[in-house]
Amino acid sequence: MIHGEKLYISQDGRPFEQLELSDTPEAAYLKMLLRDEGADRRSVSIPVDAMIVASGGGGAKGEKPRDSRAANKGTGK
Repeated sequence: MIHGEKLYISQDGRPFEQLELSDTPEAAYLKMLLRDEGADRRSVSIPVDAMIVASGGGGAKGEKPRDSRAANKGTGK
């Protein structure tokens, strides 16, 4: 939901919370997309399926895997 220039989100039926966004072209584009869907007059639902999460880097830590060669360097393994 958008109220003025503020964007509010709710996950899993929880209360709406303000989403803090920087003043970037991407944030402006997101707001434009949501306004086109009517989010300034009502809430909209955005489905998130496994493909979006999997391709969006949804790992628990978000860290790059360690290189096994670097870990074994100098150990002769």
